[in-house]
Amino acid sequence: MKNFFRSLGKLVWIVILCCMHLRAKEVDKASILDAIAIQTCISNKDTYIALLFPCVHGHDEKIKKLFQRYGKIVYKTTVNLTGNGPLNLLKIAYKNFTLYYNLKKRFTIPQADGSYQLTVVVFEAKSLKNVKKCKKKIRKLFKIGHYPIHINDTHEETIELAQTLLISENLHFINTETLLNF
Repeated sequence: MKNFFRSLGKLVWIVILCCMHLRAKEVDKASILDAIAIQTCISNKDTYIALLFPCVHGHDEKIKKLFQRYGKIVYKTTVNLTGNGPLNLLKIAYKNFTLYYNLKKRFTIPQADGSYQLTVVVFEAKSLKNVKKCKKKIRKLFKIGHYPIHINDTHEETIELAQTLLISENLHFINTETLLNF
């Protein structure tokens, strides 16, 4: 029995302890899964965050097949962006690039309450080359330039986007505050 417990990796123990802690606090299952996804992004340097903008919703199966061709989907969720959220997210995701300014092509169809659903995919790939091929194929599928998807290029960006979008307090912050240009 001792060997069994020793064979469990550090990440597994972190997940078990997080689940026990969160369960005691009666936190919803989505928060637990988000926490596990964040920890996976931190500990696995081969993970990337893909942002699927509302202009591509309804094509889940086609996109899923492309992700599976170039790597694997580790986690997928949907977050709601409201107020300043769409612009603030693009400022964070694109940093100094001017691509983020065209909100209308990325965020085309708001929900009835005025929010926008953004699909967040934690994606594992063996190389950045595979990530770029996947991104290119998804963009080619929709024929609207860079607008359907953003996938980060570095591990630091993976962690930043995961923590921004998968921690509810951070998501609330980008939805309600005005970020300065950086």
